[in-house]
Amino acid sequence: MNTKTYQTLTVMLAMGLMTACGKSPIQQPPAVANNNQNGGTGLINDGSQNGGGGGTNLAPPYSYSFTLNGPNGVYETPAPGLQTDNLLQVRVTPMSAGNINVPGYGFSAPYKCVQLSVTVGDMVQTTNMLAVDGGGPLCQGAPTSQILNFSAALLQGHGPIRVKVSAPYYDFYYNLCLANPYSFMWPYGNYNDCQDPDLFRMRPIYQTHTMRAKIDVQVNGTSI
Repeated sequence: MNTKTYQTLTVMLAMGLMTACGKSPIQQPPAVANNNQNGGTGLINDGSQNGGGGGTNLAPPYSYSFTLNGPNGVYETPAPGLQTDNLLQVRVTPMSAGNINVPGYGFSAPYKCVQLSVTVGDMVQTTNMLAVDGGGPLCQGAPTSQILNFSAALLQGHGPIRVKVSAPYYDFYYNLCLANPYSFMWPYGNYNDCQDPDLFRMRPIYQTHTMRAKIDVQVNGTSI
């Protein structure tokens, strides 16, 4: 196969993937909440902080794995919710992409860098950039998980607590441009556009794409 034929096939494959994936207007991810930006290392597991009565006999956290479909995908922990007194922390861990949500297509839209928003009551926090499968150019050195502290959302007399995860952002299009620059020559110009922060940075996931993740929820009497 000569070079011209190889480049032609590369462009056709990349454009076929883009057709299934679509293109959406560029949006900026939400501002990162300035709360417990510890990259998943600030563990709280002693009785003095969690009211569990001893830091060595705590139960494991409540764990939930799920898939978000498209930019408006939302996961909420099951009803009736979790009981806690004055402690609520959520560790967010993104996982490798699942297959796209289109019948007959057996491929995924892989990502290396992720941001997610977590909501408890009226409090919303967004993770820092998190790395998946070793991370990518946009999140070099990023952690693979992050712990968000929602204890302040536990108002006096609150009932059972449910946690929502939403607003998935990823670096899929940026990585696609780096891998197949010829497919982005129109209307975006040339390869240098892959470095343009207004074009190929973090974006909401496309409507047929999926993002898999896991959360571990710590309440009074559990560790994380």
